[in-house]
Amino acid sequence: MRRCRCDKFDSAAAGSNFEFLNSKMPYFRSKFYLIIVLLIIVFLFFILYGIGVLRPVVSFARTVFSPVQRGFVKTGNGVAGFFNFLGSIGEMDEKNTKLQQEVNNLRSENAKLKEMQHENEILRDEIGFQYEHNLDTVPAAIIGYNPDPGVRKIEINVGRDRGIENDMPVIISSGLLVGRVTEVFETTSNVLFIVDKRSVVNAVVQDSRATGIVKGEHGIGLIMESVPQNEDINKGNTIVTSGLGGIYPEGLVIGEVYELKKSSNALFKEARIKPAVDFDTLELVFVVVGTK
Repeated sequence: MRRCRCDKFDSAAAGSNFEFLNSKMPYFRSKFYLIIVLLIIVFLFFILYGIGVLRPVVSFARTVFSPVQRGFVKTGNGVAGFFNFLGSIGEMDEKNTKLQQEVNNLRSENAKLKEMQHENEILRDEIGFQYEHNLDTVPAAIIGYNPDPGVRKIEINVGRDRGIENDMPVIISSGLLVGRVTEVFETTSNVLFIVDKRSVVNAVVQDSRATGIVKGEHGIGLIMESVPQNEDINKGNTIVTSGLGGIYPEGLVIGEVYELKKSSNALFKEARIKPAVDFDTLELVFVVVGTK
């Protein structure tokens, strides 16, 4: 009985497999026919193309589709170019930063060279003046201005360490008179401008040799007093130190007459003097420490 059931089961399984194969046969046959047809088409295509029948068709297809192909190529090139452009922006920005830094460095070096040239010109003028007047000077930089407008003083960076003493004259290049030393410390000194109201300088008119005394006026100008009435003094005359008094050597330029003033004393004349020095733009001065 058991064997009979197995035989029946095997028969049933075989029958079901046969039915499955019968159901799939049309699918396999259609696939087989399709492959045969494709192979025949490919074979015919190569034969026809080889004998030249399909060449006009291929040429026509190339003509029709070449704009599309070029469009894709251009699009691809455009996209690639866009990303290359983005990359080049970063490179350009970096190069511009480096170039700007180089420009700033060159500007800084150029400014330093101009300052050195300016100082050298001042020193050359001073050396020439020293040689002509046999003066021995010490250069000094201005390191401070007195904030009080009624007191016209500066602080310079030389003192006892450079042989500076009180009442030594202070000039700029070409012998223009600035003032005199009033206080001396170890490494610095204070200088009183000639326009300060406490300043007094023995002076002379360069052309007529008329003598007088130049005093500071309100910290901004100069006035020449005690000029004898019989002496000539006119607008435009240059006023220089006379060498009298023992402080200022002879021939230092004080300024130029720009106005004649009536004196309350009938025996003397007075004149207002425009200083030869611009006291607000001083950078480098020279202390006269002696004669050669």
